[in-house]
Amino acid sequence: SKCEDDDEEDEEDEEGGPSRGEEGRAEVKEGRRLERRVENINEAGGAASESLREEGRAAATGKRGREVDQSRAAPRVGRRKLERLMETNRANGDPDYLGDGRRLVQHPRAKHGLLVGLIDRPAIGIECSVWASALPLWIPAASALGFSVTSLSLGRVAHRAYAAFVGRHYPSIRLDAQAKRYSASSQVVLVDDRRMIPSPDHYFWHRTKMLVVSTVGSMRPTWSSLPVGWNHDTVALGHADLGGVTTAEGFLTVIRRQPITVVPVPAFPPASMALILSDVIYGRSHSAIPEPSTPMSRPLLVGQEGTSPKYSAYGLLPHTDPRVLVVAPSVFSGVNMVCRQLTMDEMAKAWDLPTIFIDEMGSEELKFFVSEASGVLPTRILHEGLRAIWKGAGGVRSPEEAITRSPKRSAEKRKTVGTDRVESRRLEAKRGKTSPSSPSVSTISTVSTLASSTSLAVVEPSTVSASPIPSADPRSSVAPQSPLTSVPLPSACSTFTEGITEETELAQEPSVKAGAGEAHLAAKHDDAKVPTWMWNEASRRLWKEEWGNVPQPDQLEALCVALRKGSLHWWKCSVRQDFWKWFRSQSVEPRQGSSMVRWDPGSGRYVWVKRGPKSYAQAHYRLRQNPNFDAGADCLRRVANSSWWEWEDGSRILFWRWKGRERIMRDGQPHRLTGDLPSFRRRQNKPKDRAGVVRKITKVRERDYLIQGVTVLSLIHMFDVPKGTNDIRLVYNGTSSGLNRSLYGPHFTLPTVDTTLRALEQGSLSADIDIAEMFLNFMLDPKLRPYCGVDVSAIRSEDGSFEKGRKSTWEAWCRLWMGQTDSPYLAVQCMLWAEEIILGARGDESNPFQWARIELNLPGDKNYDPSKPWVAKVRHDDHLAADVFLYVDDARTVGHNFEACWRATRRYASMCNWLGIQDAARKRTMPSMTPGPWAGTMVDCATGLDGTVTQAKWTKGRDQVQEIAVMIQANPAAMPRTPNHEI
Repeated sequence: SKCEDDDEEDEEDEEGGPSRGEEGRAEVKEGRRLERRVENINEAGGAASESLREEGRAAATGKRGREVDQSRAAPRVGRRKLERLMETNRANGDPDYLGDGRRLVQHPRAKHGLLVGLIDRPAIGIECSVWASALPLWIPAASALGFSVTSLSLGRVAHRAYAAFVGRHYPSIRLDAQAKRYSASSQVVLVDDRRMIPSPDHYFWHRTKMLVVSTVGSMRPTWSSLPVGWNHDTVALGHADLGGVTTAEGFLTVIRRQPITVVPVPAFPPASMALILSDVIYGRSHSAIPEPSTPMSRPLLVGQEGTSPKYSAYGLLPHTDPRVLVVAPSVFSGVNMVCRQLTMDEMAKAWDLPTIFIDEMGSEELKFFVSEASGVLPTRILHEGLRAIWKGAGGVRSPEEAITRSPKRSAEKRKTVGTDRVESRRLEAKRGKTSPSSPSVSTISTVSTLASSTSLAVVEPSTVSASPIPSADPRSSVAPQSPLTSVPLPSACSTFTEGITEETELAQEPSVKAGAGEAHLAAKHDDAKVPTWMWNEASRRLWKEEWGNVPQPDQLEALCVALRKGSLHWWKCSVRQDFWKWFRSQSVEPRQGSSMVRWDPGSGRYVWVKRGPKSYAQAHYRLRQNPNFDAGADCLRRVANSSWWEWEDGSRILFWRWKGRERIMRDGQPHRLTGDLPSFRRRQNKPKDRAGVVRKITKVRERDYLIQGVTVLSLIHMFDVPKGTNDIRLVYNGTSSGLNRSLYGPHFTLPTVDTTLRALEQGSLSADIDIAEMFLNFMLDPKLRPYCGVDVSAIRSEDGSFEKGRKSTWEAWCRLWMGQTDSPYLAVQCMLWAEEIILGARGDESNPFQWARIELNLPGDKNYDPSKPWVAKVRHDDHLAADVFLYVDDARTVGHNFEACWRATRRYASMCNWLGIQDAARKRTMPSMTPGPWAGTMVDCATGLDGTVTQAKWTKGRDQVQEIAVMIQANPAAMPRTPNHEI
């Protein structure tokens, strides 16, 4: 096990061992790392700090088999022992230290202080199984620590109540029957009911490595019937001690063969029910109750109403009776307090259910959970208890580590532990060096107390192919390489090309002038050509010397064309293989083709068995009934018909790659209705520009965005508006039909030029990416399609072969369409989900969007620098991190030099295509310090950091003001004026 490996490392470090080259070098490197780490800890002062430094130096300078002078160096210690010593010194030197690298600091804007420390994911990539007899809260608790939950086995009652919800919310988790629970589970099993654990002589104990069992209540569980050689340890946990708002308490027991030492669970700031209660809920008026200066660690009884006790919102919630009356603030009461019961959503929040859980659970599922909540441990207890157990036990050894063990592999394994930090600029000591203006202080990290038991979703990226061809799965550890990815990206530019603006390059390269004029246009014609010179120029700039001499322009063009042709074929094959692998993992239909035929020696071939053709036809019919089959076939058809630069047959979201959101991305997001859906069947008016409208509408019909086979219950009209000088844009009028009055489109914010300032400074470069067919990339909910019909009788195309197969005059939208109230919200929401995947693992230095820390440069700080952003993400090399900002369908990438900006642009575009989102390569722009307009603003980073509006926007605003002034002068009495004191 990993725990035994760490103990062996401690013993070898203390006793020494045979001298081995690679092992010795790994030990020296580890010792130097520990020495630097110890020197940065100010809490460990005096003799203890000096002793730790000596131990680090001894580990850094000593070699295996070499005698160490005991008079000059302290006894050598292992990594885990050194960490325990540092932990002890921290606790002794800091009265506010809460344990495990966390402390509580006071802040004027935080009522109860800030929790300072790390959000770590010590079990990242470890597979586990969950056995649950209630709502499986083990899943979010384990996922926040980095576990990958592969299977779930529910009890009989829980299966009836939650199986449908788990299938919707976690489609990638396999649901195992109770009979297969013991044979199909992973090596780490998380259990919430000890009655599910088999007897000591069961074969299950020979194939598992660790069990973690949760127990509700204050009575410590006993474990007398365990297999011989298995050990157990139990940790007691209270919800209030971990920052929870209930009085729930329980135990977590870890069972494994190796000896176990559970690390202490750190303390958390106290909390109360006020954190989870909403103040916009009605109730019976109640007199005001003063809020204590500090949250109470017990329920506060304020009286009774009949036989029901009433509790203050400033205390804890009794977990045994969660339906008690609560006196809470409310905006609907004159005294701002009401007496009411908790809603089901508030109950779920009290038990730390993730917000996405609450949003997707049905009312019956939520009601069932509330009825059994008193017998369920909150998620926070499971998370913190499992974290303490896993860090103390040291994890389990993977099958690869069981084959061979080396210090190099162990060092690489230690590097995979993910931590998320937010660091202050004025408290940072960069790489062990301090600037003259900043004091030499230790680096700290701050996180919100509300996020103490959560963790960021980290996606490990791999090399992706050049845009727009998607790469292999960024979550897989081994990705197939395309011909294009066999050439590594340059790690740094050998020449100062980032200081050369696009205009300078055009002066040096007359051959590319023709395409450069379009590079910074905000909107291009839909039929514009792709500026291929841009990719060739980027290849020339980033060419590395070890690859040989830079090819001539014609040779470079031929090389790029050959790579694109080979990579396109590889990508299409990889998408097909990726889908069928996922489909077979999700299909419940067993593969039994061999049972339908038999070998006939006489004829020398396979022949059908009795009833074989009928069985085959039935199996094929059941296969076609799977909604994933038809959707996947549509995706593969569009992929097969695409070219390198464009999805020529239209696109469809490759839904199986959106982990956790497969069903929504396959069928479409649900819509929020505010009234009854309409029934509007008035014929479509004749268009002004029929030729342009026919050209536009035929394109979406040929790409099957408008489909037949749907019973149309309501129509929507369309009209055309000018786009540029010689093009039109079709807008569909959902208002006249009454559909938009029945749909609710939530308001949401969009980034502005101020948003981009956190990633810009003098010398930064920016590039633009355009999402093609923004709304049409995403599916429309099937329930709304009958109300989104289009009358095509007057705008049919001249292609007789195409129109022959489409007899119906009414066709229906199956994609989000422009003019629908909630289309912008739903499309932008999907793009932000995609951005979570695209940004990847921020700690991976090969990721273009990598960043190491957050630097704060706030007005009022002693080291405030007005030339730098207030809040900025900083890379390991101290440059500003590359970033991307999305304004509906216009994305802008920024980077500190040409290579950083180009690589960020390349990853964003290629990953969009990897997910099934179209990238309009014809609208791509070259990285530049003076990019074109974005969100109505121009930015100039060449001589400083200047932001201006475009001349067209300025003229439009000036004309509107002048128009109002003329209207007031013409008729001053037409605009009523009310004195301020009368308003």
